[in-house]
Amino acid sequence: MNCDCLETVLDRVKGHVLDRLPKHDPESVRINWENRSLRLDSGKFHVPLGISIQYRRLKNNDEPYSKFTNESTSIAISFCPFCGKST
Repeated sequence: MNCDCLETVLDRVKGHVLDRLPKHDPESVRINWENRSLRLDSGKFHVPLGISIQYRRLKNNDEPYSKFTNESTSIAISFCPFCGKST
């Protein structure tokens, strides 16, 4: 992205999370964006928006299974969700 919003927002989140953690080893804390991807055309990291998919598969007799099937995918956005600048 042409901005530093992702880093800025993550730093703010880190500050809030660290204040609320119980007694812990400070060196062990890892806070980062999920689904981070590297764009080869720009060499910068981006965070795609995740989409969760949940459904019940059907058995051969058309009855649904009791448990849900969980899948996920993500989409790349063409603008910063925080400031609106183009990626």
